[in-house]
Amino acid sequence: MTLFVIAGETSGDAIAAKVLHSLSKSIPIEGVVGPKLKEIGACELFSIESFQVMGIVDILKSLPHFFILFQKIKNAILKRDPKLVLLVDNAEFSLLIAKSLRKSGYKGKIVQLVSPSIWAWRKARIKTLEKNFDLLLSIFPFEKKYFTGSSLNVEYVGHPLIEELSEYTLENHITFLNEKPIVAIFPGSRKKETELNLPLQLNAVKDLETHQIAISVASIHLLPLIKKILNKSGIQATLVFPEDRFELMNLAQFALSKLGTINLELAYFEVPTITSFPLPKVEQFLLQHIFKVFLPHYSTLNLLAERRVFPEYIGSFARLDNLKREVENFAGSPELREWTSSGCRIVKKLLEINNFSTKSSELLSNLLVEI
Repeated sequence: MTLFVIAGETSGDAIAAKVLHSLSKSIPIEGVVGPKLKEIGACELFSIESFQVMGIVDILKSLPHFFILFQKIKNAILKRDPKLVLLVDNAEFSLLIAKSLRKSGYKGKIVQLVSPSIWAWRKARIKTLEKNFDLLLSIFPFEKKYFTGSSLNVEYVGHPLIEELSEYTLENHITFLNEKPIVAIFPGSRKKETELNLPLQLNAVKDLETHQIAISVASIHLLPLIKKILNKSGIQATLVFPEDRFELMNLAQFALSKLGTINLELAYFEVPTITSFPLPKVEQFLLQHIFKVFLPHYSTLNLLAERRVFPEYIGSFARLDNLKREVENFAGSPELREWTSSGCRIVKKLLEINNFSTKSSELLSNLLVEI
């Protein structure tokens, strides 16, 4: 009996490792794994680095690579015939591989950890999930309602971030430039994100004399790029390394951040945040006119709160004038900052389940017992 896991992102590798930690003692685990899964003894058949592409255009350019990788992974699963395949996030790849495995005669259990965003677009994917998956582990409380009447077993297991943060102990590692209030910048964890976000974010706070600036370095590999952009801007800032990002959040008066899971981390620490996600014109056109992605909000925090808690500027709206205006508002209004923090507290209450790893692991164990 073996378990095959596909974790195509660093974040997916981390949460899969937490979920599979107890199971790894009794069942061999192999597949597409990263450093965290390897730590618990999982065998790396394919590296998660093979999946490291960002943006629609880059994905389209890499289609030949992904086609070959897809075939290799599918063939490895069919050859090994594991009892369970665990697919972590990475929705498009997960749906394609599950569908292809079923068509090729795979009879084992297939589980998706982190629901595809059917609430955002392509609700027809529910039928694909029903037909090919045995279990869907959802990390947001609002997702289950979209599967009302569906034959698919959907379980809300809580958000891994809440579990991680509830276990975190704050330490004092950062040395700041002065005693001024801190505005924190979170440009992203990828090279392309940093190139798009950081110059815009730095320009937005450039004239803010009342605050000092701190930049979160999400990965040590991004340090040369961040230093280059920072030197070009002529701005003084404290650089904060990955292990200290929660300390920075705890100390920041407000923040500028890219769109993504980082918004929920900032919300946990109740940090008023301006979110932005610049997009190349081609990608914006594809999202709006080809994929037709239109949402009332794009930040998960705002979707959960069902209102605009964090200001968000996407695509052509991610402009310097918009960000500068929001920076001035947050810097100058304690009332606005408190109103934003109160919205964060509402979302924290919604996500208060903090036994993500245990609950997910138990559901997988129960499924394995059925085999």
